[in-house]
Amino acid sequence: MPAPESTHPFTYPSGDILFVSSDGVHFKLHKIILSLASEFFQDMFNLPQPSLESPRASVDDPALCPGPGSDGLPTVHVAESGAVLENLFRLCYPIANPRFQTIKDVRPILEAALKYQMSEAIELTTHKLLELADTAPVRVYAIACRLCMETIARAAARIVLDKQLQHTYVEELDEISAVDYHHLLSYCHSLGSTSLTFGDHATTEPDLQSDTHPVPSEAGSSGVQSLWDPPQVIPPTTTIPSYPGPPCALTKAGKSDVVIHTSDDMCVVVPTEIIRLFSPVLSGRLPDDLLPAPYVLPVTEPCHVLLTLLRICHPSSPLPMLTDLRQITDALRTAEKYQILKAKEFLQDTLWARVQELPSPSPDALAFYFIACQLRLPHVAARAARKTLGLEILEGVSSVHGAASATGGCLWRLWDYHRRCRATAHAMVNDLDWVAPEWKTKLHTLCLRSKAPSYRFPCWVKPYLAAMAKEPWPTGALAMDDRVLNMAVQLDDGSLNYKDMCSECESPTGMLMLASLSMYMHDSMDAKEKKVRLWWKEPDLPPRMIVAK
Repeated sequence: MPAPESTHPFTYPSGDILFVSSDGVHFKLHKIILSLASEFFQDMFNLPQPSLESPRASVDDPALCPGPGSDGLPTVHVAESGAVLENLFRLCYPIANPRFQTIKDVRPILEAALKYQMSEAIELTTHKLLELADTAPVRVYAIACRLCMETIARAAARIVLDKQLQHTYVEELDEISAVDYHHLLSYCHSLGSTSLTFGDHATTEPDLQSDTHPVPSEAGSSGVQSLWDPPQVIPPTTTIPSYPGPPCALTKAGKSDVVIHTSDDMCVVVPTEIIRLFSPVLSGRLPDDLLPAPYVLPVTEPCHVLLTLLRICHPSSPLPMLTDLRQITDALRTAEKYQILKAKEFLQDTLWARVQELPSPSPDALAFYFIACQLRLPHVAARAARKTLGLEILEGVSSVHGAASATGGCLWRLWDYHRRCRATAHAMVNDLDWVAPEWKTKLHTLCLRSKAPSYRFPCWVKPYLAAMAKEPWPTGALAMDDRVLNMAVQLDDGSLNYKDMCSECESPTGMLMLASLSMYMHDSMDAKEKKVRLWWKEPDLPPRMIVAK
């Protein structure tokens, strides 16, 4: 396929290296200039080069060999587009610099400059990004966090604070962690009195699906007992877990069994039929001929996670009782990775049941919300979000399980859900126009001071609503709280405040009506809150609103 016609100036006849962009644009450049501009390319060009018959080069496999249409020049294929490369190379050559107008212009060039270690290009694009922070500080903060540019993040955070824009949603929030966004919210909430912290959550969420794990060594003359290195991890006389049934020695693994070697150097003997039946991914990693037996299958998960999945799948095993959120989460992620559908359905049902059991409100619901967002379980996330209503969600987010792996967008959507629920509650206690006609009639006929055709609520309604309105969040539960009910009929010193009440409102019938009204308020506020929807966002899909059931 011929290369696209070039409109950029990088077609030098004296060029001694050819770069090809992701969209096929060719750039004929000079090694010496790229070496001076980039430590990355300097090291790359100094690598020993293979023969001309070798495959084409890429930045991940820097073999500089001629490619099709290269005029015999060493060719490097890169992941950046032609537009990004042109602007990047303009910052390296003594020609006119590109004009950056928007963050969309600057960001890909800055990312490429960081990737290729181009110090001058990094300085120029960083300076421009900082200039743009004045008009879009939240975006710049998120980009800086994403690119680990702490100085830029701090400068952008200061502008966010000055302009009080911390609750503004931008798409870049879905590229940083909830912890990084929480740091910005806390910084602004404290009016800058707390310092911004970065990178303290990097190790709080262990990745059980890491690509690094102990790999069995080649079998030696002593047979299967030499499959592990070091040998003392599983000596020949040691028994290993076999599922199902009692422990089984390694040498007792049958010809139809597979030994799964876990990341924590444990081994689990599993019948081949179980693997082939329940996991197409693991089954695809098994050869048709498992000899010499036993066949060792290394995985990147710890033993306890594999045993949980096996207990769910094996027909003769009772289903496990899972109560720990981490255990459920780790098993569910692994079930998705290996496409173990039976375990996935069971674990999703377990997660839903655990959310249902939580009281309202519950601090534990925050962790369930973050985990559900990561696992793309909207019904669990919506239910968990509802269980957080009434909590101050900005307190302690950094230490919540799942927050470091969830996105800042998840935290913003939860905050926005709280904001709209809180606004709904305040609207109800500030204006009783929503009260049903039959209730208005009951309240109107109770009070002796009401005169037809005018309308008046009972004497204790105003102090009752005032007591609720004083609360930061007047929830349905608060409507029936004894403290609020007492404030409706008592003075601050605790004595009965009957001097401003008519005889009907202060009578037992009036007090019973107050109790009934509080129950009505409770049910009505809960019903209104349930109608408030949570924003839900998945990668590459437009956001949508979901109901918290």
